[in-house]
Amino acid sequence: MLAYQTVRLLPLWFFVKKSGKSVESIIEILENLKDPIHRTRTKIIERLKYDKEENYKLGKVISDIKIEEDIKLRRIDEICDAYIKDRSLKPNQFEIVKRSVFLNLLCNDPQKLVDDFDELKSDLVRIIKAITHIPAEKNKEHKSVYLNLLNKLYEMNLKDNISVFRKAVCAVDQGLYKIKNGVGGLMNVEQKS
Repeated sequence: MLAYQTVRLLPLWFFVKKSGKSVESIIEILENLKDPIHRTRTKIIERLKYDKEENYKLGKVISDIKIEEDIKLRRIDEICDAYIKDRSLKPNQFEIVKRSVFLNLLCNDPQKLVDDFDELKSDLVRIIKAITHIPAEKNKEHKSVYLNLLNKLYEMNLKDNISVFRKAVCAVDQGLYKIKNGVGGLMNVEQKS
């Protein structure tokens, strides 16, 4: 069914893992399909062969931002302003700083974002972009919380930001389900080259 979709930004690695097949066997199946959606199938094959974390990351983040554990979400703007002032950054760095604060929260206390989700409606795009920067090990550590957060985001009316959301889904999918070798892994494809 995945091969007949018109969008390529789908949770591909979940389906690869569920299939129990190797990446090269899935590629072979896709290459042998005869259908009118050749372009999408070609993009899916490219993802199977060359998928990298960098393909989904949206916007820049600052990795050294640390925040208090008991942060009040309504104070995030104050924290960002203080960080910009302390580091002598330009005011136009606010978006990067705020995205980085959300990334820090996502990595260290993601349940806070889920619990206080209603307070964050004005920051949905920043949160979605921060999700694309979550390291794979954090995806595995906080799997159920991230899937819950993605579900809450999906339930929102994101029609203006659906491609951003899809990249976030792909980033989490890759972090959770992409295996480096063996069944469902890329190493098989790369070894043939």
